[in-house]
Amino acid sequence: MSADFRIRPYHPSDVNSVIALFQRSIHDLGAEYYSKAQLAAWAPEEADPEAWQQKLSTAHTLIAEADRHILGFISFYTEENTSGYIDLLYCCPRHIRRGVAGTLYEQAEAILCSEGANTVHSHVSLSAKAFFTQQGFVTEQLETVHRRDVELTRHAMRKALSKSPV
Repeated sequence: MSADFRIRPYHPSDVNSVIALFQRSIHDLGAEYYSKAQLAAWAPEEADPEAWQQKLSTAHTLIAEADRHILGFISFYTEENTSGYIDLLYCCPRHIRRGVAGTLYEQAEAILCSEGANTVHSHVSLSAKAFFTQQGFVTEQLETVHRRDVELTRHAMRKALSKSPV
């Protein structure tokens, strides 16, 4: 883990900061890959904090922070069939390529392995594909999904896990 930030569990008081980081990350980092309409459909200005709270609180959610500022977060869980699922992994655009996402992913993978997962999968944006490929994921298929009546392309990716994490 970098000395510049720490990883801690999600707390309900983080919800508004997590939503803001999610929106900023998508609109800034996704702009090269998605249209403005697609970005607005994926991360609209108006968010439902209660829905976010429910989503984040029912999964493992880890926060990367420095000086009480959230730099990134990951939300994941183990499914009944011993597969892990990375639901959300986002970083502040000012902190990409500084080890934040990698550290969050490594800790998530360690937890998934400790819970008996032998694979991990995710639905990955075009902008995040390179990161997931670096972590050892492979694309199973390219998908088109609809968000607010707008089509978005993403990768269904999977990785086999070893007994010893990363």
